[in-house]
Amino acid sequence: NSNNNNIRDAKFPINTKYIQKPLYALVELPQCKLTSLLVDQQPTMIPILPEQKTIKIDPKSFVTPTQKRLLNNKTSITICRTQLPIVPAYAMTIHKCQGKTLPCGVIDLVPPPYAKFDLANVYVPISRFTSANTMVILRHFPRSILNQKPHPDLVIELERLKN
Repeated sequence: NSNNNNIRDAKFPINTKYIQKPLYALVELPQCKLTSLLVDQQPTMIPILPEQKTIKIDPKSFVTPTQKRLLNNKTSITICRTQLPIVPAYAMTIHKCQGKTLPCGVIDLVPPPYAKFDLANVYVPISRFTSANTMVILRHFPRSILNQKPHPDLVIELERLKN
C-alpha cells in the first residue's frame, strides 16, 4: 500500500477476510419525530457515527521481563480505537433476571447513587450466565463492592439452615 510507508511487504494469507468499517450505523427510534429528515425521508432513522479515542499506556506494567527488554525503553504505547457508540437497548433489573439463565449479556456493576448497594446486586447478575466468556461488564466499577460482607440477616438465616 503506497499510503502506508512503514509497511514494506504486505502479504496476506489466501483466506484473509477484508472487513470494511462502516461509515455509520442506522438506528431506528420509532418514537422519534425529527423535523429534519436525516436518512432518505425517514424521520425515525438516526445515523450513529463512529468515534475514535486514543490512549497511551505504559507497557511495562503488563509484560514479562523478557518482553520489557524488547520494548527498547519505550515509555508508552499509543492505542487508537474506533467504535460505534452503541449500547444494548434491552435492559432487565436484577429482580427480573433472578432464576433465569442468560446466553449472553452486558452487566453494569456501578452502584446507583440513590440506593444502598447489596452484595446480591453483584452476585445475581454475574451468576445468570453460563460462562464468563458470555458476559461483558459495561464500565469500570469500584472494586470495594466485591469485598462487602453479607447482610447480617442473611448470615443468621444461613446459620439457621445449617442446623
